[in-house]
Amino acid sequence: MKTLLALVLLAGPAGAAPVAVDTIVRDRIGAALPAELGVVDVFLPASLASLATEPDRVVIELPRTFGAGRASIKVIIRGRAGVYVPVSVGRRLEVMVVKRAVFAGATITADDVSLERRAVNSAAQPSTIIGSSTTRDLAVGNVIEKPDVVLAPPLARGTQVTVEMRKGSVRVRGTGTLEAAARNGEPTSVRLAHTRTVVRGTVRGSSVVVGETP
Repeated sequence: MKTLLALVLLAGPAGAAPVAVDTIVRDRIGAALPAELGVVDVFLPASLASLATEPDRVVIELPRTFGAGRASIKVIIRGRAGVYVPVSVGRRLEVMVVKRAVFAGATITADDVSLERRAVNSAAQPSTIIGSSTTRDLAVGNVIEKPDVVLAPPLARGTQVTVEMRKGSVRVRGTGTLEAAARNGEPTSVRLAHTRTVVRGTVRGSSVVVGETP
């Protein structure tokens, strides 16, 4: 990280209502980042984390080179000494977010989570979440990470499944048996019951394989 700094002067109008310093800093950093990146964490000292002030009193200095990962920024509030604050920046990805509290050991259902686009440093693959078991209590708003869940066991080869083949808006359903073991969200092959044809698809849920016809 280069030490050359760039001032970020994206203040609100003078006399604006007080805003949490955390919010001001996140907004300023976000405005300086490319669209594919976002703020994950801002590690403000306690003296600033609980502070609200007018946005025009706050100036931050960013590194000239600023991308995904950890960095240090300088936060200057008029009337106070400037402080260096660690921040974490991550790529915006589609992740599973907890929308209702889930206790440790519970099996995650589609009603427990929602797919959102957020800036993260790490996250579990969304397609593997439903049907997995939690390793700890998960609060509303948490992004689900790999250590938070234990993947459900794979469906065994020979398991009977519902097969849904899609082509545009047309969907055809049938039954078949797995030719290879696979978990929810993983690709596999299925032998159709009526034609004995083998097709490729992706496991969705506990007993459905979805495929695309050419």
